[in-house]
Amino acid sequence: MLKIVLCVTLSIFVVFCFCYVAPLLHTKPLQQQEYRGVIDLWHVETFEGGSQNRQKWLNNVVRTFEKAHKGVYVCVATYTHQQAVEKLEAGQSFDVISFSVGTGNALLPHLAPLEVATQDVLDGFVDAGRVRGTQYALCYSTGFYALFARQKHLDSLGVTNLAADALNCNLDVKIGKNVVKLQPVGCGFGAFNNPTRALPELRCDRLLTQYQAYEQFVGGKGFVVLLGTQRDAYRLTNRVQQGKMEDLAFCVLPTYTDLAQYLGISSSAGEKSEACRQLVGYLTSKEVQHSLCNVYLLSPTDLEVYGEGWMRQAQDALPTMSTPNVFIDVALLSGEYQGGAG
Repeated sequence: MLKIVLCVTLSIFVVFCFCYVAPLLHTKPLQQQEYRGVIDLWHVETFEGGSQNRQKWLNNVVRTFEKAHKGVYVCVATYTHQQAVEKLEAGQSFDVISFSVGTGNALLPHLAPLEVATQDVLDGFVDAGRVRGTQYALCYSTGFYALFARQKHLDSLGVTNLAADALNCNLDVKIGKNVVKLQPVGCGFGAFNNPTRALPELRCDRLLTQYQAYEQFVGGKGFVVLLGTQRDAYRLTNRVQQGKMEDLAFCVLPTYTDLAQYLGISSSAGEKSEACRQLVGYLTSKEVQHSLCNVYLLSPTDLEVYGEGWMRQAQDALPTMSTPNVFIDVALLSGEYQGGAG
């Protein structure tokens, strides 16, 4: 009798499991397996950065990302615009890419819509990563344009407002036995950067690189005022602090910057896509954005990364700066980036 009861009970249990429990187990969604492997991050450089190699900074910050995502490794490689284009034409690809104006147009066919939070990034820099209403890139660091001048030169000219009077700073200076006529303003250009858009009244031939313009200013034989970048701010600050240069006046140009770096994700990332989105989100997080002070760059957010000095002035001016769409075809800008100016 006991055996019969046990058999009946077991049969009822098996039928219950088959009819009710099994369907529930079958329809329960399987948990998506996290990606484990290598994420290739291409960093394309088209302008001078901050105080040190930006690949080194990226390598440092992605190590923390790797610790939080076991089994994920981020390989950072730096390329020029031409190198990146050649690799894509040869069939090679990235998973995540860091780029700026000049490279974006060539990259757009290779990018997936970017599904990451953008609320911490300033609106102008968010909009500059959109094409026809779709977000394809997000800004994660930026530089700025500024004016620099020796205070003694401004004093001798009676200039008290550098921004308003920069173009009128004609000055003759005696160097040894010679009198040298200094031009009012000089600047240098990158391949896809136009500092004259930050000072529209300036007309300047694209004869100098950014570093050559810096060298001429330091040498005191070229011009009274340097229209430079965050890289010049770093170099000149060091020279003044080391006693290698006289006191300088500084004025950030608050209307324009094309020195902005963006992140995008490859449309062929496949199983890596979610890990790539997490990486982009991490690089635009407050933790990483605060570390931009280590490389003398600005955060394109409303974070107060700098507390004082020239960088604080630039940080405060950032919300008023316009920036070109990162995917703009530079060949269509009437030669502005290809030999023209202003």
